[in-house]
Amino acid sequence: MTLIPRWADLAALIRAEDIRVVGLDMRGTLVQPPRRDNLARAFQGVAPAPMLADLDAVVPRAVIDQHRTDTSVTDWTLVTVLEAARRLGGAASPLDITAAFTFIQHEYLNESVPLVRDEDLAQFVERCDDIGVRVVIAADGPLHRESAVFTALFPRANLGIDEIFTSGLSHGNKLGTRYFTELARRNGVEPHHVLIVGDRYDKDVRIPESVGCLAVHVSESSSAAHFRVASFTDLVRFEHEPTTQVRYSTGAVLGRFQPPHLEHLRFILSASRHVSHLTVGVTQPFPQAADEGGGSRTEARSNPFPFWLRKQCIEDAVAENGGPSVDVVPLPLSADSLRAVLLPECVVFTTKVEEWSLAKEGIISAAGFPIHRLDLGPKGVTGTDIRRRIAEGDSAWRSMVPEIIATKYGEVLEKHLLSKPR
Repeated sequence: MTLIPRWADLAALIRAEDIRVVGLDMRGTLVQPPRRDNLARAFQGVAPAPMLADLDAVVPRAVIDQHRTDTSVTDWTLVTVLEAARRLGGAASPLDITAAFTFIQHEYLNESVPLVRDEDLAQFVERCDDIGVRVVIAADGPLHRESAVFTALFPRANLGIDEIFTSGLSHGNKLGTRYFTELARRNGVEPHHVLIVGDRYDKDVRIPESVGCLAVHVSESSSAAHFRVASFTDLVRFEHEPTTQVRYSTGAVLGRFQPPHLEHLRFILSASRHVSHLTVGVTQPFPQAADEGGGSRTEARSNPFPFWLRKQCIEDAVAENGGPSVDVVPLPLSADSLRAVLLPECVVFTTKVEEWSLAKEGIISAAGFPIHRLDLGPKGVTGTDIRRRIAEGDSAWRSMVPEIIATKYGEVLEKHLLSKPR
């Protein structure tokens, strides 16, 4: 699996693979519909509350399982409402079913929220056009409904897209290969010239890949997909930061990297785009070092991995994901250490994700170094969670670190952590 953290990396992939059409999944990638308890609310008053309680937990999955090979389904909302009514037995009359379907459609049309900004999506479409790539919206439903939602939420982006492609147009849904072969045919290309970007592995990655399309999985952690982007929002926003151009000759990022994970990689790659040269300072580099602050962060159980291992992991992960050459150095978090290692003009990059970040900024400022705070959004992965999973024998931790770290250093990391007293 290769992480694609920015537009430049996606553009490079598009050029390398001769992609001519990009299909963006709609629900879950661009749009979040109001799904919470919507079946129970749609049938409220039709049946007793106990009968409604598990509809939303059971029915959608049952519908997918029942119709997995039925590629003729072009309106999942209707099929889902009908299945919910079947489970309610005689409690739901034809009028109740019609009212429930109308209710859910009305919510989707009027209460869905965008997962990306219209202006960001519009610029993404413009960038694709600049490199000769068409953008279509890959929606799984009737054209009139999907088009109404998209144009309402993305009026500017709607002006630039080439088509809203739907199940109705393909006469088949995204669980079948016909959807993607028809998408390619309508755009005058072979499937291998199509790139699909979506959040569902089963529908947006596995199926299009089976017919020759390229696919990018939008997921915070995914070990199954060949290409992954942690967040489509991050992808289209990366170069919208007002400070994306190289502004500084030298900069640094600081962290314990216990172990280096996907959020660390995102932090390093983002910082690297602002400087000519980047230093990665590994704090808590040696056992029995002076107290660097941070409470439990200084405890031995929170620092099981030696400096040499963290250094190799960082260097390999950055290189594997297209980053520049970086200097990875031991750097205890103290004013004296910072002054001894970093050039006086060095800018130190931080992110405001927790209270400790503010305390760390205080130490850096007191040492006399300027700070550039990057806005990378909420933290999706933590070293604490990874260490806990390793200790519990949960191999899911491997999907939370860059692929090369999982494959090349996975056993070494497990050995080091499990050999430490906890």
